[in-house]
Amino acid sequence: MFQQVEQKYLQTQQELQSVKSQIAQRNREIQLAEVTEKELKSEGVDTVWEGVGKIFMSTSLDDYLKSLENDKASIKDDITALNKKQHYLETTFKNVNDAITEMAKRGSSA
Repeated sequence: MFQQVEQKYLQTQQELQSVKSQIAQRNREIQLAEVTEKELKSEGVDTVWEGVGKIFMSTSLDDYLKSLENDKASIKDDITALNKKQHYLETTFKNVNDAITEMAKRGSSA
């Protein structure tokens, strides 16, 4: 029983760290998109070159900015889902930690 709880503890701890890392990465992606948007607006250009696979295509600034907005919205949705997963994992982690503490108390009193 203790091994199963300990395994769940370690697994939850790893998943929680992974989710936190993914949230941080997604936040960096949003910051990059916002900086890109700001820089492009300040340049006063009508077209930009967008990388598509191994080639670059000329795209209107408005279309590219719309694409950036769509990307940011998608990333924000991902962050929302990751925050929910983080909350679940934190709750699970706390419950498993409490179970280990309870087992240790029962073991020391026996």
